Amino acid sequence: MLSTLAWLIMAPTSVRAQELKFESLKEQRIRVGDLPKAEESIIPSQLSNKAALPRLPKFETLNRAQKKVVPNVVEILAIQKPIGSLQRHGTLVRGHGVWVKHDGKVMLISAGHWLNEAVAIYLDLESKSESANPLSAKKESFEKRKYDRNPMKLIEKNPDRYLKLTTSFYDRNRNLAVLDAKKFPKKPEGLVLFDIENELASRIYGLSPFLGNVFVEALIFPPSEKDIYIGYYLQTNFAGILGAPLVSSEGKLVSISAYPHPTKTNLSLIIPPLALRVALDRAVGKKPKDDKKK
Repeated sequence: MLSTLAWLIMAPTSVRAQELKFESLKEQRIRVGDLPKAEESIIPSQLSNKAALPRLPKFETLNRAQKKVVPNVVEILAIQKPIGSLQRHGTLVRGHGVWVKHDGKVMLISAGHWLNEAVAIYLDLESKSESANPLSAKKESFEKRKYDRNPMKLIEKNPDRYLKLTTSFYDRNRNLAVLDAKKFPKKPEGLVLFDIENELASRIYGLSPFLGNVFVEALIFPPSEKDIYIGYYLQTNFAGILGAPLVSSEGKLVSISAYPHPTKTNLSLIIPPLALRVALDRAVGKKPKDDKKK
């Protein structure tokens, strides 16, 4: 029996062309003005572990903040395209959406990379935390919420539970998406952005329905010199990914997470706070400060 390589060499050109399939290449042009500036990726001194921090927040402060944040974190379902010819249906992936209030507008945002090319996006109106006991929650719980069978069956069985969404804004270079629907139910108040230039954060907390609706203390730090391939993303030890929020002890939004770390399983990559603010300014139509001078 001829080997595959020998068969390809001896087969007619027309046959080889039919058997060999290559991924299509896409050419994308990037304008320099659209790229994040260097200062957007720098970790603010107020958030670093070297900053002069105020006193630890009281339990009552954290309790109030948690009650404020929880209603503003929702569960998003994205149906991804089938992977190759062996997968008949798309893959259903669950992630986070965060209601944020910026420049007087309340918007639903998430990391954009997993939503921009999704076949369909839905908001789960009845999502509940997977674990009532956050101390026993595990990171693996997120992986259990991925499905490789026909994901539309889940949606079709509960049509009133899932609200179809569209992407109304996507800043590809800062990885932020704004989601919209024909008619949202009553919107929550939305989280305001943490003022990294004028406020000090005593602690940073992550929150994810997949891990339980409670604050999990987190650290934020820049990539090391060996992690230069990560790009402009900052790092956190908070396990939640795909849009999970990181907030201050007062419940203000500091950042949202994007990817798991490519090599370190105990770390995730987050959108830098300054880049998050710039992306939201673009979403509401604000011009960059440099443009205002012109």
